[in-house]
Amino acid sequence: MVRYNNSHTRCKCSHLTNFAVLMQVKMFQTEKVHVVSLEILTKIGCCISIAALTTTIAVLLWLRLRSDRYYLLLHLSVAVIIAQVVFLLGIDAVQFKIACRFVAILLHYLYLSVLRFDACEGNKTFPKNKPQSFLRADIKN
Repeated sequence: MVRYNNSHTRCKCSHLTNFAVLMQVKMFQTEKVHVVSLEILTKIGCCISIAALTTTIAVLLWLRLRSDRYYLLLHLSVAVIIAQVVFLLGIDAVQFKIACRFVAILLHYLYLSVLRFDACEGNKTFPKNKPQSFLRADIKN
């Protein structure tokens, strides 16, 4: 940031990445029809995601699989469901500063936990280094 005041901010970048998604350069009005349709699509998509994740959890619990990978998938699914519910309940809380901040902090925590569960699941599925017992078994066979 080079300088700023109440109405303008001037930034200077040394790379060529695209910030078009993050900031709006020109002022324009979005038509009410588009805003409403995007809100409806967002809520429908979140509900479909919650339904699919609930089905995943039900199948995992019904099969009673006892493995680290399945526990990770179960916890990942629960964390994503909670994040989706918090998003759906908090999407209209932008007018209230404290509620908006609480929802933002909670979503940040939940998506960090989702990322961590996802990383752990990837590490379980595709381990970098095989333990020595696996190497010995591979050599003998």
